[in-house]
Amino acid sequence: IMMVVVTVLVIGSALSLLTGTLQEIRTINNQRSRKRRELRTYLHSQSAPTELVMRIMSFADYKLDRHSPVSYDIDLISPLLVAELAVWQKGHLMRGHPLFSLTSEAFPKVFADICGALHKELYYEGESAFLAGLLAESMYITSHGSFVLYDSHGQEMEKFSNDRQ
Repeated sequence: IMMVVVTVLVIGSALSLLTGTLQEIRTINNQRSRKRRELRTYLHSQSAPTELVMRIMSFADYKLDRHSPVSYDIDLISPLLVAELAVWQKGHLMRGHPLFSLTSEAFPKVFADICGALHKELYYEGESAFLAGLLAESMYITSHGSFVLYDSHGQEMEKFSNDRQ
């Protein structure tokens, strides 16, 4: 009888955990659907052309797929652990460059600060990330995609491709 009681308790706690996880997934999907619906409603209220609406919704889907809807309260984690999390999440993007690889090995604290300063940006096909001749305000590190460098006359100078995920 004791074995049956323990088994029922274990199965019950496992089912409870599974139910909680499924509820979290449903909440995330509902938030994503709500954001899509609000965007589509806004675009229709602005009488945007159908082709433009389709392109915007396509990019929104892409961005929603790549962007984590789950965030955390930074006050719950110590600064040291926040830095370690940043290195774990973004360090692989930086270590591909020899300068940052050396920084990672020689100055791990500085490398952690650099990883913590990174911000993710998503661009639509054909969108300019930066323009020639303008003052640089930041440094761009690409994780994947194709890029074209144009001269001031709009002539293609060089193509770059980085498709690692």
